[in-house]
Amino acid sequence: MKKSLLFVFLLLSVSSYAQKVKFTDIPVRSLIYPVTPLPENFKTYSVKLDASDNWLKPLSLTREELKSKIKFDSFQPVEGQADLTINAKITKTDSESQPVIVTINLSYEVLDNQGRTLKKDNIQKSSTQGASYPNTIVTPKGAVYNAIDEMVYSIHESYDYAVNEGTFFFAHLKKDDEATYDYIGFEKAFADVKNTATDYIWKPNDQAFKASIQPALNYWDTQKDKLDPTKKEQKNLYFVCTYNLALINTLIYNIADAEKYAALMDKSDVKDLWGNQLKKEIEKRKRWKTEHDTFKENLASGKTSIYRSSATAPVDKQKATVNNLLGISNTNPGQDALNQQAIQKGFVVTAKGDTLHGEILDIDVNIQKRQIEFIPTGKPKQIFKPTDLQAFSAAGASYEIIATAICRRYYKSPDIELVYLTVNKAWLFLFNKSNTIGEYPSVDLGDAAAYMVNYKKKMVEIFKSCPDVTKKINSGTYNIKSNKADDLMKIVQDYETSCGSQNFEKYNKKISAEYMASFYQP
Repeated sequence: MKKSLLFVFLLLSVSSYAQKVKFTDIPVRSLIYPVTPLPENFKTYSVKLDASDNWLKPLSLTREELKSKIKFDSFQPVEGQADLTINAKITKTDSESQPVIVTINLSYEVLDNQGRTLKKDNIQKSSTQGASYPNTIVTPKGAVYNAIDEMVYSIHESYDYAVNEGTFFFAHLKKDDEATYDYIGFEKAFADVKNTATDYIWKPNDQAFKASIQPALNYWDTQKDKLDPTKKEQKNLYFVCTYNLALINTLIYNIADAEKYAALMDKSDVKDLWGNQLKKEIEKRKRWKTEHDTFKENLASGKTSIYRSSATAPVDKQKATVNNLLGISNTNPGQDALNQQAIQKGFVVTAKGDTLHGEILDIDVNIQKRQIEFIPTGKPKQIFKPTDLQAFSAAGASYEIIATAICRRYYKSPDIELVYLTVNKAWLFLFNKSNTIGEYPSVDLGDAAAYMVNYKKKMVEIFKSCPDVTKKINSGTYNIKSNKADDLMKIVQDYETSCGSQNFEKYNKKISAEYMASFYQP
């Protein structure tokens, strides 16, 4: 009998408190520091592009159009001699099979004004036009654009201050007509930040940006000094102030202030998911800034170089770092240890179903960028977008692409699955032999109370075919409000033991690279 899918949408959100803290996601354009900061006198760039009109014209493409897509914010474009010259060559090959698959090959190198090689790489992108692949259809023209975009992003990452467009959750307060605190002032500060996010790229040295964001910072800083985080009626207000101050300082790389406000945030004793995520963001951006500053110091002192150590030298996998995998010399042992943490053995499963083994770079950072940097064994680095992949695995964790979203797979058996879509959202798939389909309703991301309303009743309905689980739900055994992900896995384990596969340990151990790869063979 064909199993139907009972889709249960569970939201792990923030805990609610007396002052009704609410979290709203705001898209912020902040900076990412380049891996290899160039000397200050590198100010201009030029582009040379080699591609044949014979295949460009049928695709309605021109060299000038493609050259116009190669832009770098920190440098001035010029014709002819420049501090950076990008030499790129694009070729096209057609498969002999049906349907015809078009492969775009882009080889490029970046040279300084003396003709010395800074970086070189080769990128391949294929069309899937006319073929039924799981995630997307890519036209030959789209494959050209994808190759150009990947090259530009890779050069940006190495040498330019790239703009990172990410969504971050800011804290504010639900409207309270009986509020005894300055509700209007809190909401105005939140609105100022929201407007600033719309109008500016968050550059620390941009005076217009700083003038726009400063009133909110001043307000929260003043309010926190008036509040006592140990008093129940004030601790959430204190949390809102210190959380937002820590987050904004993180996004503009004022790491010392971010750490200071995060430590103050803990005084409120508000156990919150987003507070924990903020601390991880602080550590990540601190590492980005440290790598950048350390490289600049080593460059100034002559300890390292911006030039490739060797275009053909084999990579020592035992000593591999992010920098030398990109072809950059690095003689600083401390920096090597820092970068080594960013490389994990793993695999990817492409949209076509091919399983490639190798190494994945800085998985935490790249998931936020919605991409995967992957070095296949014995081959050059590739950058995959979510639409290029079905799944990947690194550092003992497995991920899948669901509707272009990068999701972490926690458990999978023939009877039940647990997948995390984001840090606060989980999908629990229950395969129900009775062909009954039910759905747990979605709720407001920033409103924990809505998630908890009638929680036991809803979960009992979902697991009504398993009395052992429903009994524990009614008795309060599972405390999702406090324990979140841990108790979701307890529900999965109890269901499997009593009513599912009876093989929880077997399937729990099988969330591994080889096991996950077996699900995606063509």
